[in-house]
Amino acid sequence: MNRIKWLLLKLVLFAAAFVALVAFSQNRYQLRELETVDINIDYGSGYYFVTEKSIQDDLKSTHRDFPNLALKRLSLHTMEEKIWSNPFIDSVEIYLENNGVLKANIIQQKPVLRLKNGGKEFYLNELGEELPLSSIYSAPVFLVTGPVEKSEFADLSALIIAINEDNLLKNIVTGVSKTNVNSFILFTVDDSYTVELGDLKNINQKFENFKAFYHSLIANHDQLPYNYINISFNNQIVASKSYEYKK
Repeated sequence: MNRIKWLLLKLVLFAAAFVALVAFSQNRYQLRELETVDINIDYGSGYYFVTEKSIQDDLKSTHRDFPNLALKRLSLHTMEEKIWSNPFIDSVEIYLENNGVLKANIIQQKPVLRLKNGGKEFYLNELGEELPLSSIYSAPVFLVTGPVEKSEFADLSALIIAINEDNLLKNIVTGVSKTNVNSFILFTVDDSYTVELGDLKNINQKFENFKAFYHSLIANHDQLPYNYINISFNNQIVASKSYEYKK
């Protein structure tokens, strides 16, 4: 019985010593100063809306003496909230490594088009959400013009994504314009013809019809006999050589 009590006592003492050691190590770690800041921005995506300096400035604005401060004074949540306030940030992850290095992983928003709508001009991202223009960077994306309704933003982004992902269309279509209600025009690379898309519904079927028409009549002609191709109908394509559109 005494042996069992002695074993229990040793276990309790060991556990207490272990907890004290962990608490001491944690407190010592928290008193350490920040070693350095490692910022990773997804420049591989091809966008440059934010810079390391702008992220550094945002981090510094959250702590008066940043980066010369103890780890225990760092508020990672406050830092993330500050960076999230930048409209060009899609996601941010900030954490401390055991060696006292602060890591900041930044993913930027990815606009797919630039919309010029009357006196307003802004980007739309992949979900059709608005992004402001940047004072430091202009994204190389499709320009869309015309009175596009907000209810059409998501479908418009889906249209541009479909064009960018198609090997033929991305080399032919250079711009998009809304001319009337439910009427979108596609401009082509050589400007010899325009394509009437109609509304933004059934895009995949319309593009399949156009590609079949292109391969059979356009690709094999040095001079296309038509300057207007209407693919707004589900089961037919209408072509004309007397259409004029002024940009």
